[in-house]
Amino acid sequence: MSSVNRPGSRVTRYLQHPIDSKNPAHECIVMQDNATVHVADVAMEAFQHLNISLMDQWPPCPPDLTPIENIWGLQKDRIN
Repeated sequence: MSSVNRPGSRVTRYLQHPIDSKNPAHECIVMQDNATVHVADVAMEAFQHLNISLMDQWPPCPPDLTPIENIWGLQKDRIN
């Protein structure tokens, strides 16, 4: 049995509280980048254990979908 499926698993508890409090039916699709910690086996098992769907084919660093990138550009313009 993997560590995420044991009762009290730290990863499952970390994810479960905010999901249960905001969306008890777990009717959501999580968008995440392909960072190593996000696609680690323990994270993926936690999503599966909690019946959370993941958005397929999410690009690793989509600048047009990362709002902070637009802010950095504005800040750079202001400084210059």
